Amino acid sequence: RFVTNDLTTLVVRARSAPDEVLGVLTELLTVSEQARQYEFDERDFSQGIAELRTRFEQARAQAGRRQDSAIARGYTRYVLGEGIEGDPDTVLALALDVLDSLDPVDVRVVMDELLSTPPYVLVATPTAREAEVPTPEAIAGAYDQIVGWVVAPPPPSPEGVEVLLERPEPAVIVSDEFDEALSTRVVTYDNGLRLAVRPTQIVDNRIEFQGWSRGGFFVEEAATAPLLGRTSAFVVGSGFVSVDPVDVDRFIGDQVIELDADVDRAVELVTGEAATGDLETLLQLVHLQMTEPTITDVAVRRFVDAWRPIASNPEIVPELAGHIALWRMRYGDSPYFRRIPAVEDLDGLDPAAQLAAWQQRFADAGDFVFVFVGDLDPDEVVELGARYLGTLPSERGAPETSIDRDPGLPEANLVETVAAGVGQRAELRINWESPYPFTLEAAVAARALELIVNARLRSEEHTSELQS
Repeated sequence: RFVTNDLTTLVVRARSAPDEVLGVLTELLTVSEQARQYEFDERDFSQGIAELRTRFEQARAQAGRRQDSAIARGYTRYVLGEGIEGDPDTVLALALDVLDSLDPVDVRVVMDELLSTPPYVLVATPTAREAEVPTPEAIAGAYDQIVGWVVAPPPPSPEGVEVLLERPEPAVIVSDEFDEALSTRVVTYDNGLRLAVRPTQIVDNRIEFQGWSRGGFFVEEAATAPLLGRTSAFVVGSGFVSVDPVDVDRFIGDQVIELDADVDRAVELVTGEAATGDLETLLQLVHLQMTEPTITDVAVRRFVDAWRPIASNPEIVPELAGHIALWRMRYGDSPYFRRIPAVEDLDGLDPAAQLAAWQQRFADAGDFVFVFVGDLDPDEVVELGARYLGTLPSERGAPETSIDRDPGLPEANLVETVAAGVGQRAELRINWESPYPFTLEAAVAARALELIVNARLRSEEHTSELQS
């Protein structure tokens, strides 16, 4: 990842296996030198400018609803000479004027200035693999062999994709109703999927949505269940069967779009947001995420590498070690209630099996409900929904129901001590859990109880005892 911090620091970050650090460093330095020595590809430059333009325009659309803290930060930067502040239309016009005046040479000049001083190079590695990383002398040698020397020009940028997904023919709408109480239009498509739409003006030029279906990883019986709730970490962002993740990034680079998907204990979720003008692309991504998910080896390796140190030794995060002990007291060793992945889960991770289980969770769109709110045209959402949501596969069976995997409350008091971390203080936690049924009255009474008891605990008599 390539980041500039307010024109004072250029930061390049990368992750790799410890024994691949030198190769990655060589590649990063080579790319940096190529950026300094050769003209930027016009396609890449135009893409970057377009993405910045979109960000500025989105910031203008939301300027009237900035929080006080954001306004204060903006004014402080302005006073310090590190930013511009004023009427939102004036700020946008100035920003767009600057963008229009830029050319690839201007960007390269900034790059050259940022690279004009020797860098700090930091390598962080697990203690057990310290011997595999290059020595400081090897790192310095790689730097001296590349920086300042002529390098081969970069290859031309790939063409990318013109469209993510061809427009399907719209599905049949079998019902179209308006809920007066919620001021919401609700339609049902031929595949059984329901779509609820409500325009709001809380934020200009933004649409938010959520889609969900009952099921979740509690319905899984297979060995994939323990990790299915975390599979989104290596599915979302890995692209799709028909579109490479790099092409996806290039295609949406100048659009304001966020998309996420997850499998929770009892539901499958698809959530996201987009600028009003990017709604169709958002729905195309939703369609592809539900029909063409895929996994990359790099994403799986990152997931395993991130979790293995903690799974092997939870005591390195003392607070987490306490939570793990609490969960084991409450749920035992149930694979459906693991606070973190177990070592055996990581060792037995089968990417193909996890992907198949994930696909199964999203295979039946017939019991999904999607809700769209924001700065939108209901007719447009319904029409595009008919193309990209109403055409999703459906098994047309009975709606799936959730399964309760809770092993039940312990029958006796349980006490456990966790020794982890450093310092001079211990932490005491007592959990009482009751199958008390939820009611609005009970919720309010519980809140009152919380305030009353906390007030007593803060009294002078108790505070001295708790702090001693």
